Amino acid sequence: MPTAAEIDTAFERYHEKHPDVYDLFCQYARELKRSGLKRYSARAIMHRIRWHRWTSAHPVDRTFKVSNYWSARYARMYATDYPNEAQFFGFRRAKTTIGNVDEEPDPPPARETLFE
Repeated sequence: MPTAAEIDTAFERYHEKHPDVYDLFCQYARELKRSGLKRYSARAIMHRIRWHRWTSAHPVDRTFKVSNYWSARYARMYATDYPNEAQFFGFRRAKTTIGNVDEEPDPPPARETLFE
């Protein structure tokens, strides 16, 4: 497993090269928030970005890749840029910062708490 510093460095390089990924991340997060969701998965948004780039981009870019490691980084960046929406994503301490120690994950919110 890469270290947190290695992931951070790779993420910074990726983000500089692909700022449009964060733009889409923010757009989709805000759309989901406006739809009434109180919380959502950053990883699901990343999958939607992949789908968008593979099906809707002009020209379609079948070589587009984005690491699963980036979903947490984009969610944290979003929470920093939009502090009023910081609770939209659930956060845990990154495994890369604690080695391979398994922590209990945050329990998922009750279904009735997902919507306002």
